[in-house]
Amino acid sequence: MEKDSSVADRLARMKVNYMKEGMRTSVEGILLVQEHNHPHILLLQIGNTFCKLPGGRLKPGEMKSRV
Repeated sequence: MEKDSSVADRLARMKVNYMKEGMRTSVEGILLVQEHNHPHILLLQIGNTFCKLPGGRLKPGEMKSRV
């Protein structure tokens, strides 16, 4: 279920969150694997027409770690 009914609602919610919590750290990455001597890139599919790289955001107060 969607949190917002429109793009304008989403932008308003994001603005309120920014004013309350400030900037959030996020990361997106490429996972490149080789199988059967051929490279593959992992993409996550959302719906029928939208793909994105794997990643995420830190929760407010969550510490950054280096891997």
